[in-house]
Amino acid sequence: MILYIWSMPFQFLILANVSVFVLLALLHFYWAFGGKWAFDHVIPTDSNGKKLFHPSSLGTLVVAICLMACAWINLACFNWTGNVTNPNYLRYGIRAIGIIFLLRALGDFRYIGYSKRYRTSGFAIKDTLFFSPLCFFLGLSHLIVGGSGF
Repeated sequence: MILYIWSMPFQFLILANVSVFVLLALLHFYWAFGGKWAFDHVIPTDSNGKKLFHPSSLGTLVVAICLMACAWINLACFNWTGNVTNPNYLRYGIRAIGIIFLLRALGDFRYIGYSKRYRTSGFAIKDTLFFSPLCFFLGLSHLIVGGSGF
């Protein structure tokens, strides 16, 4: 397959997205199978520091699989996985991923995202510095790729 010069910026976005999704998926697999490193720092907490939920191993495994699926969809956009699906489905998938991550970056107006009210917990600080900007990047990059007509 020939990739044209105009698609080089999109290839960079795709590779960045795939890299992020694979790293996040590996981290979630690690947690799903009992790993503890950084686990306590990625769960939203209330203003008193109490965790808002306790993710199960199965739930964490499902998230890891979904992240790998996002990586696969990104690779499929430029036919890097073979011609396995209709390009229209890929466009919808890429755009859906973009919307999901932009909504995550925006947040729930209480505990996560740019709209959070509680900003002093350990999670909230990490969310402001790392998690929400990463989600914003993923959302925007997917909408750019999805609108490119790949």
